[in-house]
Amino acid sequence: MAKRNTENGNANVPALSPPRLPYHPAVEERFGIDRSGWKALVEAIFPSAQSPESVILALSYCKARKLDPFKRVIHIVGIWDSQKNCMKDTVWPGIGELRTTAHRTGIYAGRDKTEYGPDVTKVWEGKDRKKNFDYRYEVTFPEWAQVTLYRTVNGQRVAYAGPQVYWLETFGEDRNGAPNSMWRKRPRGQIDKCAEAAALRSAFPEEVGNEYIDAEAHLSKQVESREVETEGGNEGLKKLLAEREANTQAEPPQAETPEEPQTEAGNVPADEEPPDKSDERDAETEAKVQSEKEKLQTAGAGKGNGCNLF
Repeated sequence: MAKRNTENGNANVPALSPPRLPYHPAVEERFGIDRSGWKALVEAIFPSAQSPESVILALSYCKARKLDPFKRVIHIVGIWDSQKNCMKDTVWPGIGELRTTAHRTGIYAGRDKTEYGPDVTKVWEGKDRKKNFDYRYEVTFPEWAQVTLYRTVNGQRVAYAGPQVYWLETFGEDRNGAPNSMWRKRPRGQIDKCAEAAALRSAFPEEVGNEYIDAEAHLSKQVESREVETEGGNEGLKKLLAEREANTQAEPPQAETPEEPQTEAGNVPADEEPPDKSDERDAETEAKVQSEKEKLQTAGAGKGNGCNLF
């Protein structure tokens, strides 16, 4: 809770508590976000971010794509690393970023209502791997979802049917392999976003590319390149860059060695005579001549004229 500032008689002016994650003045210099804006980002926009590095990575993405981070177009998603037994921050675009990219083209012409397959009910149960409690989740979900988009081509509104996205192939897992809390709470909403994202990738391949959204983070092979470890942030990257820079500075510039004069015949100094290889050439030439003689003699015998050409 914010405390009231009683210094200098300002009893009615509340003192803001520090942000959840530490703020650095360079954030304002690079991204134009002051301390109060940073507090809003780390506590309202990215409440699950575990390190300042992950927030800065999200801001860098927004700056490069000319996006407003306060509109929640980028998400920081924690993904469980079973090898290190900890959560990792990963930065992903949301469905809003893909929609914005499509609208910016000027040829996006809307979409149809999402089509759903038949409902399926499935149960996941077992013992939690970390806290050792019994769990049982029963989830009813559509078997698949599909979205059709439209774009303007030569003045005509053309339909682009996205692929059928199957729920069991797409849902996000928890550490036990069961659907995570979001997919259990919103089984239709999550698959709807994934189906729309797949349709946007199909209809706008040049603009959207193969960009996965936050709800599909677990499906992408790019997870490793987006990881921001909660322990130590990106210190490993900083250390690697520092080592490379130190190695570069440690290597003194090499003095240029004057080139020795060369002859027209090759890379032999002018004051040295090239080795005599005439014997080798004569032997090689003799072998070739003998080979040609044998070929011609065989050809003459084949014609039946009995002539010996040599």
